[in-house]
Parts: sequence; structure tokens; C-alpha cells
Amino acid sequence: MIIIGTAGPVQAEEPHQTAFVYTSANPCVRNTAKIEHGDYQNGALYGGLQSWQRNYTVPPPWWECKLPAYKPAGFLALARHWLKWMPNAQGQWAWRLCDDNPFVYSPSWNYAISRLTHYVSPPCGNGDYMASVGT
Repeated sequence: MIIIGTAGPVQAEEPHQTAFVYTSANPCVRNTAKIEHGDYQNGALYGGLQSWQRNYTVPPPWWECKLPAYKPAGFLALARHWLKWMPNAQGQWAWRLCDDNPFVYSPSWNYAISRLTHYVSPPCGNGDYMASVGT
């Protein structure tokens, strides 16, 4: 089993989003998508994935997704995407893929994987951006 998750889109008004995206059984998967606006290198794209399991030693609802669920190398997969609000050739505006960071896999036994990429300037020029984690 490979754990792949997605976090919802994150925009400049909400530069950070963390959510459990799968909680019906073990493992629970929590993803984070984040756009950072900064002075040092003018911003970054962050993505993170965590695998959790239920703690059945306590009664519901406190058992939900409370303990790290460690998985072997290669079981956690994370991809990050930059999207930009821009028109297509016909002038129709929509969120369009701007920069794609392909899947990376956990290199060792762990319950989490994350990646941060700094950008000297926005990957597709000035404009409105959104980040997405997963597929």
C-alpha cells in the first residue's frame, strides 16, 4: 500500500491549509499545502504528508487519528503543484498548472514526508498563485 494524499488548494488569502483527507480507517492521512511569502528568497512552496492511526485504547471520539503510523521506505508519496490564475489561448481564465514538482517517496521508515522549495521569483511571473499537494 502506498499512501498518497491531496490537500485542497491554498491561495494567497489563505496561505496554509492542513486537513485530514482520509479518516475512515487506518491509516489516516493528513496533508499540508502552503505558500510562503518571504523577503529572503521571495517565497516558497511547501507540501507535507503525515500518516496516522487510531488510538483504540481510549473511547471515541478521542481515538481518531492520534498515533503516528510508521511505514517502510517508499510507502509515503508526495507531489506539489503551483497553479496560476491566467487565461488560456481563447482568453478563458482559470487556475492553470504553472510548475509541477513530481512525486517524491519516503526514503526511510517514517510516518511523515515533506518538501520545501524556495523560489527567487514566482515560477510563472507575477500574479495570483495557488498551491496543491498530491494528485
